[in-house]
Amino acid sequence: MGAAIQAGIIQGESVSAVLVDVTPHTFGINCLGERFGLPYPYCFSPIIHKNTPLPASRTEVYYTVCEDQERAVIEVFQGEHPDALKNVRIGRFTIEGLSKGPPQSPITCRLDLDLNGMLKVTAQEKKTGRQKQIVIDNAMSRFEKTEMADAARRLRVLFGDDEQEQASAPEADAVSEAAESDHPAREVVRRAHAALKDVAGKDREEVLGLLQRIHDAIEKNDREDADRAAQELDSILYYLEESK
Repeated sequence: MGAAIQAGIIQGESVSAVLVDVTPHTFGINCLGERFGLPYPYCFSPIIHKNTPLPASRTEVYYTVCEDQERAVIEVFQGEHPDALKNVRIGRFTIEGLSKGPPQSPITCRLDLDLNGMLKVTAQEKKTGRQKQIVIDNAMSRFEKTEMADAARRLRVLFGDDEQEQASAPEADAVSEAAESDHPAREVVRRAHAALKDVAGKDREEVLGLLQRIHDAIEKNDREDADRAAQELDSILYYLEESK
């Protein structure tokens, strides 16, 4: 289909916009690297980048770091931060029985992400062909319980709904003025929190993503993006309320 559309464009045909599914987050693993000039074992190595069209399949090569290294632990993360521990860990497994020898033995790590959010992670030692894989369901779900709680806390701080947290949170001072003046966004956020208990699946993901976007936009003092996100969230809430 993509080749046919491109051919039509080359021939000068009028081609309407085509919607494609993309991954909303970056997926990768942690590896040994350097942060601030020091060795650090939790450097985030992206494999499938945010906004990659789905389905997607990407492979990166990594290397053992010790002589006669017997195993490698593969931890899979979702997020954008170069420090893996500041992203969301969504899976973990160990490939064992690696060949003995000097370090720098290559291990490939392949990620396959389908349209349903199922992520298959395969690690293979090139020298022996030994491999192990896991399958992670709902890999594109952005919020684990702890992340949801943290997002809710930050939004309460942002919109002045928790005076105790607002006084102690480091981000509160920077955004309090914007939060106090942004009444439409505050109201739609309250409606969204009230509706979350009855929302599931992709609708829930979309609502949570827009809540995070509103928070980030106001934190950056980007009122236009906050207003756009609030309008999008309002439209979704209207649809959900009407469909009850």
